[in-house]
Amino acid sequence: MFEAQNLNGQPVEVKGTYSLYPAKDKDYKQLGEKPVATGTFTSNKEMTFNWGKFSSGPYVLKATVKDNQGKEVTAEQIRFFSLLTTTSACSVRRVVLCREYGI
Repeated sequence: MFEAQNLNGQPVEVKGTYSLYPAKDKDYKQLGEKPVATGTFTSNKEMTFNWGKFSSGPYVLKATVKDNQGKEVTAEQIRFFSLLTTTSACSVRRVVLCREYGI
């Protein structure tokens, strides 16, 4: 689930995009040139992400929305994925998108 909330901590519904990049270094600063997965989401709604098609390793998940003033807000979350079965699927962890101006 991707969470979005205003400055008062109240949930707000926004639509956004996500991209999942493989990390190339242990500091997660160098990412693959192209994301291995992209898509859209609506904040505060459960979604399922099929990890079974990716190899084990470190990834960076980037989520982007526009705030109520039209400015892009991006959140990043580091994930290490280890494939346990070829059919495993897990929910995307919560990514909190919040900005000084509120969303």
